[in-house]
Amino acid sequence: MKVSFPKKDGRLKGRKSSWQLNLSHSGKTCRKFYRTRDLRADAKGAMTRALHNGTFAEDFPIESRRLGLSGQQGAIRLKLAFQQFIEDAQRRKIADATLSTWRQQIGKFCRDLRNPAVEEVTRQMVIEYIEQYSTEASRTSIKNALVNFLSWCGEDGQGYCVRGHFHGLTWRRIRGAKPKPIYLSVDDCSALLNALKLLDKKKKVDLLGTRKLQAAFAVALFVGVRPVGEMTGLQWNHFDLKKNQIRIPAEISKTNDERLISPIPENLKVWLKRARYRKGDPVRPMNYRNWRSQIKKA
Repeated sequence: MKVSFPKKDGRLKGRKSSWQLNLSHSGKTCRKFYRTRDLRADAKGAMTRALHNGTFAEDFPIESRRLGLSGQQGAIRLKLAFQQFIEDAQRRKIADATLSTWRQQIGKFCRDLRNPAVEEVTRQMVIEYIEQYSTEASRTSIKNALVNFLSWCGEDGQGYCVRGHFHGLTWRRIRGAKPKPIYLSVDDCSALLNALKLLDKKKKVDLLGTRKLQAAFAVALFVGVRPVGEMTGLQWNHFDLKKNQIRIPAEISKTNDERLISPIPENLKVWLKRARYRKGDPVRPMNYRNWRSQIKKA
């Protein structure tokens, strides 16, 4: 169930009351009107508390009948709340790469918990779920996604769970020293790039496609362009070898900010010139699934 204010407040024609409160549940809606803003705020607070305590049907019988609620409070389920969360994130123009990560991580969370009501999810349940992951990096990543989602559920506009209930999550740390990051040597990079090959329909090496594939991997290796979201939309128009710079537009950047890479490393220029891109060509010559398969083959 959702308790929210309308986007536009003000006096409606034919009504003496000015301040509107919207209630919705399972496709049904109920509107309430109050003389002052404070009365409406008090009513919303009382309804939200009743919703959390499971006494909404008892405390507000008229509204419950209009919304089709039973003796229980009719709480919203995780999957439906997650769907609304993604729609809201798209309206807020969250980057596609972030949305893709949220869909994967939070969607798995909803499935693994077997889609309970949002209000039934406890802090301890979330911590135990996080501790199933075997590395600190993966635990931090899933924690950030879940806190974003569950905190959104607890905001005033949603009221699906207690606000701020999931901030500051901590878990048992993995024992042992942190593994040191692995950096590819020059020889490793060369071996990886030379191992990449694209084949044509006759199972022979596609020389031009192979050089473009190698150049795309060189961009990811040498200047840190993200291979999932940013590389997909990157085109040769964004490269300027004369000015010695690469422009990552805001619409494909994970941070939603334009990024300028300058100067272009000399080793990357060699791979780019070999690819013989033309104006308008995509830098990456394949979709993500094929891209991953090429990594495994290499």
